[in-house]
Amino acid sequence: MRRLRYELLTNKPSFLKRLTGLDTNEFKQLVSKARSEWLRQVVRPKKVSGRAYEISNMENHILLMLIYYKFYITYDFLGMIFGIDASTANRAVMRIEPILAKISHFEKKKLGTKDDLSTIIIDVTEQRIERPEKNQKSYYSGKKKCHTIKTEVQINKQGKIISISKPHPGSMHDFKIRKEGKELDPNSRVLADSAYQGLTDMHAKAFVPYKKSKHKKLGIIKRYYNKILSRKRVKIEHKIGSIKKYRILQDRFRNKIDSYHYKTKIIAEITNIKNGF
Repeated sequence: MRRLRYELLTNKPSFLKRLTGLDTNEFKQLVSKARSEWLRQVVRPKKVSGRAYEISNMENHILLMLIYYKFYITYDFLGMIFGIDASTANRAVMRIEPILAKISHFEKKKLGTKDDLSTIIIDVTEQRIERPEKNQKSYYSGKKKCHTIKTEVQINKQGKIISISKPHPGSMHDFKIRKEGKELDPNSRVLADSAYQGLTDMHAKAFVPYKKSKHKKLGIIKRYYNKILSRKRVKIEHKIGSIKKYRILQDRFRNKIDSYHYKTKIIAEITNIKNGF
């Protein structure tokens, strides 16, 4: 059985895209962004000599990681594809993840120009996890009826992902996640869904839908307002859908929760690259 390597895919762009979700140019762009950090962290003079990595260069590390993210197969299966054992595949992913997470722009204080931040659309995505050994109650989501983690995603009006929050337990309300997150730019218009009731008291330019009560229906003007707001907010629903094309953020999460933020940042950065940002 021939072992899969990036060198075999250089002349098969369609196959590369099916395996990773990136075309040739997008893959090279990701490699280019990470090159200096790879050279600094991995390709450095060793105090003690040893064997070379079985997954040799950075391109193969990224290829292996993206296939793992996209299909969320086991390390045993991944190892068979690359002709290595499961522990080697696991180490390759753990080696490349911190590098790609570090090159993402989400940790920077300045997220963009004034025009980039004129409108911010926010929403929370929720993903099922394995039942944790500790704090099971805090991770239990009454809405999903299972154990979950939540992440707040922010995009600007152009559709660029500008912020990814750290994961929060599934029992935490969306609005509480916002209150504990990074402060929003005071000059930005913020569009949110009905879970963010009360955001208008925190942020002068926040827009959330009106909620109907049991005893009183919404009037025509309020229903029209909700409809317009929903049309503007649909961008973030599509963006979260793009992120979840990588099954590691869609299926039940089997990895350690501590590694979740790495993975969401990397996939968000990849999604921005795919959309030309």
